[in-house]
Amino acid sequence: MRVVSVEIEDVTGAKRQRADIPDDIPLKRVLTALVTKMKLPAVSPSGSPLNYQLHHKASGRSLSESDTLSNAGIRDGAVLKIHPVVVAG
Repeated sequence: MRVVSVEIEDVTGAKRQRADIPDDIPLKRVLTALVTKMKLPAVSPSGSPLNYQLHHKASGRSLSESDTLSNAGIRDGAVLKIHPVVVAG
């Protein structure tokens, strides 16, 4: 296990969070912690539950919840954007 230091920013760019993340943890676990730490909403304005997804800013590539930073090729200093995804219901 290696720790990767990344910058997380919300979709607006207004909220930024530096994070040191073990490179072998599934991003699903990382997302849960980031949403809480960044105080991001759990529901949309219409009341639908929100999930979140990470995107590698430099490449524009979406990262899967099952990815780890290691298998996604994310290195120190990377900027990841956190985007809400409305859960259909």
